[in-house]
Amino acid sequence: MISLVWNVRGAASDAFRRTFKDMMKQHKPDLAILLETKCSGDTAKKVIQHLGFTNFIIKEAQGFVGESHRQYIHVKVQYQRDKEWFLMAVTSDCRKLIAMPTKMEIRRAIFSIGSLKVPGSDGLPSLIYKNNWEIMKGKLLVWEWTKQNGKWDIDKFNQNLPPEIVMEIICKPPPQAENDDDRRGWRPSHDGNFSINSTYKELRKWPSEEKTVWKQLWSWRGPQRAKIFLWTAMHKKLMTNQRRARIFGGVGDCTRCNGGQEDIFHVLRNCPKASTIWVNLVKTDEIPNFFQLEWDNWIETNL
Repeated sequence: MISLVWNVRGAASDAFRRTFKDMMKQHKPDLAILLETKCSGDTAKKVIQHLGFTNFIIKEAQGFVGESHRQYIHVKVQYQRDKEWFLMAVTSDCRKLIAMPTKMEIRRAIFSIGSLKVPGSDGLPSLIYKNNWEIMKGKLLVWEWTKQNGKWDIDKFNQNLPPEIVMEIICKPPPQAENDDDRRGWRPSHDGNFSINSTYKELRKWPSEEKTVWKQLWSWRGPQRAKIFLWTAMHKKLMTNQRRARIFGGVGDCTRCNGGQEDIFHVLRNCPKASTIWVNLVKTDEIPNFFQLEWDNWIETNL
């Protein structure tokens, strides 16, 4: 059974319906779960019926933006003669991820790391907080280590830290009254503010490069159908004769040129029928390199 789960963030637009129908044709899912549709009631029913579904379940939204709600659908599923199973689709807010930690949670985190490790963006090692925890009680404010004149309290540093750490700290400017107040920041983002995008990339450990081949694809100004086609090709999921033969059996040869296995590279570039078109499109001095690049480099170079 093939399932499609999509956080659509709005399902009432014509653009969504076109994109969804294209995805249905490409992947042919048996079960589709749509989240954050931003429509309900009769509007939701019309959207679903327009998409071609006859069996569906709608879970109406609860509360308003900013309120904490957890919504879910729990259903029993049986596909043809397969054994029945249960499916639960849950959507919930993520504010627990950014809730202010308690003093006990802060203490447990700080005392669990090495004394010279830096727990925050201020550059101060955890040894300062460990030795002065009863005074600080989870405040973790940098200005508490400065004098009334605004300069670092070097004597206080020397009482709690090794000399090399003290030298490293005093090389940095102390906080100034005219600057903004100290605040906790979200490290995975560039501006310190929490975002779903930065959290997802942090959990997936995605590279931090500004430009990736996937970003190039979705920022390309072209038809949505073409984007979905390229996305499917980059995942090597196009239904070529080679893939069809591997799944269903049979011969995987190209029926247009009879020149070997019809894989994705053959369909898009190496087949004589395709290469004839490319020769007329690609600049003459770039043709040799165009037909010699490997798959990943070819996609990235020509996207």
